[in-house]
Amino acid sequence: MLVTEPNRNRQANRCSIIKIMEQRKHPYFYQKPKEKYEKSLSIVHKMKDTVKLKSKESTVKLRDDVVEEIIKRPKIAITTSKLPSERLLLFIKELRLIFPNSYCLTRDGNMMSEMMRKCKVDGFTDLIVVHEYMEVPDSLVICHLPYGLTTSFTLSGVIMHSDMPVVAQMSDQTPHIVFNNFRSFLSMKIMSILQYLLPDTNMDSQRVITFTHEDGYISFRQHTHKQDGDHVKRRESGPRFQLKLIEMKFETPEALDAADEDWILRPYLNTNQHLRRLG
Repeated sequence: MLVTEPNRNRQANRCSIIKIMEQRKHPYFYQKPKEKYEKSLSIVHKMKDTVKLKSKESTVKLRDDVVEEIIKRPKIAITTSKLPSERLLLFIKELRLIFPNSYCLTRDGNMMSEMMRKCKVDGFTDLIVVHEYMEVPDSLVICHLPYGLTTSFTLSGVIMHSDMPVVAQMSDQTPHIVFNNFRSFLSMKIMSILQYLLPDTNMDSQRVITFTHEDGYISFRQHTHKQDGDHVKRRESGPRFQLKLIEMKFETPEALDAADEDWILRPYLNTNQHLRRLG
């Protein structure tokens, strides 16, 4: 029987396969992959250790360089529009008790550029400006110094501490902060702005500030609590008001006309459907 060339190739392939199968039965065949696997595992562990060491070194460097600025306690200046009424001056005094380490600055007839220059010289980190209409506070502007961002809100439903019938006395303790229903990217940005104005508190503090976001409005409430046995007594200390975001710009208040917009409330956004999406 003649053996053609294709048959010879098939037989050679079969012989090579048989040799490979016999080699696999040899114990060295099983040890070599294990050794390689162990070496690869040792290399991976060494890489992880080096990454951990590098991450620790980087965190230490960050703490030395940046943490002082991050943990820096905010110093807030609170002022009003020009020629404020007595009711507006009373309202900013109550705001001064809400935000720790804040100071009331008299505006008189000074321009906003002069007020900004004073704040920068005195080392303020933030500026809050409250405006009024017919002796009723109607807008609030928060500016981070020295370069912005400037965030503008409308004020509505303002009830001062002095107007509330039965309330607790306003406390000077640094408060616990509660943010409710802040889920979207924009609302989280507002939350970070408000959170920076209120520094970390002690666990023993009996003062709680609550910001609740619902349909584009942020309601503010302030309470004091006291433990009486197994029960906790809670009393509202005021004031009450609601905030609604108007715009966010990358500048300080004296240069808002030429500033770039981060976000602005357009007429087509002022609907219930869009305001729910902002939450």
